[in-house]
Amino acid sequence: MDSPVYITSADYYDTHGDLIRNYFKEPIALNPIETVEIIIDEEDDLGGVGGNFIFEWAIDDDAVNEPLFEAVMISMKGQQGLSFTTQGRKLKK
Repeated sequence: MDSPVYITSADYYDTHGDLIRNYFKEPIALNPIETVEIIIDEEDDLGGVGGNFIFEWAIDDDAVNEPLFEAVMISMKGQQGLSFTTQGRKLKK
């Protein structure tokens, strides 16, 4: 569990599948258990109701585990709040 995960791209798409932006200009390396944050401002409505991310990543040949991609969504208005988590899935190219 000592091999890094290399994130080569983090593309943010809107409800219609159109690319909004890429969050990394260069690949980044994450050590085991390390986390990276991508924050979408609550006022940012470019993603629509079904905004999505597609991450491209690589691991060393001797790596034991694939990375876990997880999102936490939090919203608060007044005294009410909503939060939930979701996990990513590996897609075939």
